[in-house]
Amino acid sequence: MHPDTTDLTPLAPVTFPIVLRARMPVGLLFLCLPLIAIGLMAASSDRYMEVALIAVMAGAIGLLQHFPGLSTLTLDDKGFVVKSVFGSRAVAWRDARNFRPIRKRRTDMVTWDDGDGNPCPSQARAHILASWKSVDAATLAALLNRTRQQVTGSSN
Repeated sequence: MHPDTTDLTPLAPVTFPIVLRARMPVGLLFLCLPLIAIGLMAASSDRYMEVALIAVMAGAIGLLQHFPGLSTLTLDDKGFVVKSVFGSRAVAWRDARNFRPIRKRRTDMVTWDDGDGNPCPSQARAHILASWKSVDAATLAALLNRTRQQVTGSSN
């Protein structure tokens, strides 16, 4: 297909539930594994036990956050659920629209507007990190918009 033309063929309906699992970024391994190693080395000395504890905990939390199965994004006919080590957050399709990719401090995310069409303030944590297997932020935003449109029957 020529890049200047638009494909008007309808997309196949989305089948629920869709579960995306977090991927382990390679850079995170290079950060977390040394933290754990430093912590274990510091643990051999009673003098640095606090440093050891902090380093091991920081490294372990970083790895666990992206460990397969612990962090998921689940889409269904009611909305979506972002689950992480620290808890989960459910958002109904009626409370979110206009999904779009953004970049904050070298991190790709997907943000959205609230149900009334107002941009969600950043303190509302209305962002999804684009750390899902084989899905970049633009593709994830398109999937969320398409799923919302299929469920609600509206494009906004």
